[in-house]
Amino acid sequence: MFCDKYMPIWLLDNPEYQKGNYARALEEVFVELDYMLINDEGHEKMRNIVLDMKKAVRGPASKLDPAEEKEIKGLAF
Repeated sequence: MFCDKYMPIWLLDNPEYQKGNYARALEEVFVELDYMLINDEGHEKMRNIVLDMKKAVRGPASKLDPAEEKEIKGLAF
């Protein structure tokens, strides 16, 4: 889900992609994705994706109980 959400955005914004150098653009975006998967900012983005998925499964009007939300925010990636 993380790559599905961020890769297209980052790829289209990549200067190498815009110049038509697609192989180089993919290399750069894969490195950027890898870095995001191991740093705190990326971990926060992953937690938010998990929260959004749980809310989507339960329906737009549902809310997570505070304990469940705390558990998700405490996930170690």
